[in-house]
Amino acid sequence: MLHCGAVDCSAGNTITTVDTGNVGEFTSAAIGADGLPVIAYQDVGNSVLKVVHCGNAHCSSGNTKTTVDNSGNVGYDNSIAIGADGMPIISTYEFGTALQVVHCTAVDCSSSDAPRPVDSSADVGKYSSITIGADGLPVISYQDFSNGTLKVLHCGSLDCSSGNTSTTVDASPFAGAFTSITIGADGLPLISSFEGGDVDNLKVLHCANTFCVPYFRRR
Repeated sequence: MLHCGAVDCSAGNTITTVDTGNVGEFTSAAIGADGLPVIAYQDVGNSVLKVVHCGNAHCSSGNTKTTVDNSGNVGYDNSIAIGADGMPIISTYEFGTALQVVHCTAVDCSSSDAPRPVDSSADVGKYSSITIGADGLPVISYQDFSNGTLKVLHCGSLDCSSGNTSTTVDASPFAGAFTSITIGADGLPLISSFEGGDVDNLKVLHCANTFCVPYFRRR
């Protein structure tokens, strides 16, 4: 963990090792509701998903480590955000199988809901990125690896346990790699991704509505 000592990271930086061993791939960090960093990452040696909750802004003391998913070959392509309920929520890829969500029920992820597959339609969930939409619900961009397409999942609840909507938003060949999602000033999702194959392009997709679905109309 690197904590910058200046807004441009030009001076006063501190680097702290927060876990040791064959760990630390597919990291993603957020600032929790308690103002402290929380980091999702893979324990590579055991193929599990872990979370470190830092005890201070520098992560130099008081850190806690928790395994939040040990269900199999998990912990790839993680992305973490802080939900409208103040709890961390993590999108993650179960290798070769599904996009999963882990919703923490404590700010340090010392307790969490069971890992929840939210799309298992094929080999999906690579390169996931999660954010919280203007409606307070999680939105996840990811790749359908089986079909080489970019998909977006809009959760129907804070923990993605019900009412989810999954939409293919780019069906171009080799689309959807290395996605990153954020919410624009207009309150709508904006997604950057890499299109591979013979083109190797950086692409940006602007959703037309909160759900990123075509022909959306409110009743």
